[in-house]
Amino acid sequence: MRHRQQGMALFMVVMLLLLCTLAVCGAARVMLLNESVVGNNADRARAFAAAEALIQDAETDIRGSWPDGSPCRPEAPARGCRDADALVAFPADATEYLALSEELDRDPALPCRLGICRQLKPQDLARLAEDPARLKELTDTARSPPAFATYGQFTRAGQPPPQIQGNPYLAHEAWYWVEVLDYPAPVDADEKVLRLAADPVQPYLYRITALVNGRREGTRVLLQELFVPSPLMTQP
Repeated sequence: MRHRQQGMALFMVVMLLLLCTLAVCGAARVMLLNESVVGNNADRARAFAAAEALIQDAETDIRGSWPDGSPCRPEAPARGCRDADALVAFPADATEYLALSEELDRDPALPCRLGICRQLKPQDLARLAEDPARLKELTDTARSPPAFATYGQFTRAGQPPPQIQGNPYLAHEAWYWVEVLDYPAPVDADEKVLRLAADPVQPYLYRITALVNGRREGTRVLLQELFVPSPLMTQP
């Protein structure tokens, strides 16, 4: 009888230990899951902040100014921060717009150069953003000229290099490209933009796309903005 009671007691202790072990394992799994969720959210938040910074840098590039607002080329502001004799630069008039279009159309397989693109179709954008092989091809650092632009490439934003450490995602896998659009505005634009007419000083619209890959697999942020660089005349 006594041995039977001892056996029951041992059985109860073993069961309690097993239940405690299961509880600890369950708590550990919940903790790891929460840590993963928090890590993914933090990774996406940092990538999103980097994409916003890229769009701002693209706007500065289009305006042709340094981050402090001073013009890159006071003697030739129309050329912006690009090389004075560059074929791929933001156009200031119809002649330059035609020359840019012809230059970008020379290679149909490469729709963008130096971060400036011909107008892309939705399927082209999806392919650029979602096809890893195509993205790797276009972001190949050995390509000359590169298809996309990187943070501070033309505006010196984040220079000297230690300043970019505030968001290291900008130095990892982060690019922007700009489609130069003639009027009228794209049909999917905001209603107010659709009523705008061309300004003689800034006769074009710009669709900016920023793409940032996070540090974790599967984290990717794609932001897009239709940029109007100056107040335009409104159609009646």
